[in-house]
Amino acid sequence: MFSQVWYALSKGVRTVLEEGSWKTVPFALTPAAKTPSECLLDFMADIAGLLDDAARANTGDLPVSVVRTRTQSVLEQLYTWRWAWEGRSHQAVFETAPCDGSPFETVIYFAHPTQLYEIWLYDALQILLLGLLEKPSHPHPKAPRRLSGPLLKPTGARTQYECAIEICRAFEYQLRNLWAQSSVHQWAMPLALAYLMLEESDPVAQWVIAQVKGSRRRPGWLLHIGRFQGIDENASENVFARWPLPKGGERDGDAWRVARQF
Repeated sequence: MFSQVWYALSKGVRTVLEEGSWKTVPFALTPAAKTPSECLLDFMADIAGLLDDAARANTGDLPVSVVRTRTQSVLEQLYTWRWAWEGRSHQAVFETAPCDGSPFETVIYFAHPTQLYEIWLYDALQILLLGLLEKPSHPHPKAPRRLSGPLLKPTGARTQYECAIEICRAFEYQLRNLWAQSSVHQWAMPLALAYLMLEESDPVAQWVIAQVKGSRRRPGWLLHIGRFQGIDENASENVFARWPLPKGGERDGDAWRVARQF
């Protein structure tokens, strides 16, 4: 199912998988069998529909207010997913000192790569939703933005850049745990999308490029990241560069402190 959702999302077109029955009927007999990762695929289908709606709004076929209301609703549902993840897995994530050359003071590690994948995809979906909203509504704008652990709390990310930084802070863990049981697109998509949120002169962007290009014997998923980013010799453009995705919030001083101090 991932390939179908991925195709719809990459093209910004609605898919039948957005319908509620496709999200519930396959798990009707055993609802608990649905994994957190499979729930994130539902959000991918929803966002493909939102990108379709945004294209219609750009041509005047749909009110912009309708798209914004729908997007805010999906974002709030995504936050609910993230709170549930926190309840299950908050002890499975920790900070540690980075390797030499890292732009971060600390990096994010996980107990198992599955948890990395879930947070990476969660942050990537936030990037898409925040871009569609441009100026998202935060229920408690002055509330603490971090939990007791290293991750931003749900509603804590104010810009796409902050989501991108959280993805990049976990990249070192992925490099040390070359585990790709899932489709390579599931690993490559979040990092390539995060890279698109960074300026070329950003030390984080330069470090990511160095990691992607630096290994002499790169595994398949790392080659795909390079191609998705548009920095591979066989790919000249980031695969997401043509998405109908505005940058909702440029990098600011506070976001840079997130990158340097977290």
